[in-house]
Formats: sequence, structure tokens, C-alpha cells
Amino acid sequence: MEVKKKKTTINELGEMLTYIVGNMATKEDIADVRRDMATKADLAEVKADLVGVKADLAGVKAITLNTASELAIVRRDVEEIKEKVRSHDGFAKEIDHTISRVVVIEKHLGLAK
Repeated sequence: MEVKKKKTTINELGEMLTYIVGNMATKEDIADVRRDMATKADLAEVKADLVGVKADLAGVKAITLNTASELAIVRRDVEEIKEKVRSHDGFAKEIDHTISRVVVIEKHLGLAK
């Protein structure tokens, strides 16, 4: 079975060329892109900034972990005190208040259990 090739007419060829020329990027378009796109220096600067941000986040993480461990110690100590003075209602109320504040701090830091 033979495939018949369609001959392209001059009008079709003209339409194709008109379409191509109409959609081609101009020198001005290319100049705009070059002016607006990031350079290697711009990308290097962004990379350096990201390295700094990463280091800052590592510091924040260390502080958060330290604070979390200190809060765990405080919580444990408060629970021990609460058990020792359970018969003293006034202390229990203050301890409950302190524990509720620790819970709020833990939630704020994203450490809620």
C-alpha cells in the first residue's frame, strides 16, 4: 500500500511562513530575556544566601532542642513536686497552673505530646 504525498501549495507555504514569522522571537524579545534572567553571579549570591539560612536554621534547631530538653526537665520536676505535696491544695493549684503554662510553651514550640 502506497502512501500518497500531498503536494504543498504556494498559499499553504505562505501561510506556514506567515505563522512562523509571526511567532518568532525578535531581537528585542531575546534582549529582554537576557536582561531579565539571572546571571551566574546572581545564582551564586542566592546560593550563598541559602547556605547562610541553612546555618541559621541549624542554630534555631539547636536552641529549640535545648529548650525542649529544659522544658522536659521542668515538667518532670514539677510532677515530682506535685506528687510530694498532693495533700497541700494551694501548692497543687499553683503547680497545675505552672504545668498548663509549660504545655502552652510546648505547643508554641511544636513539642506538644
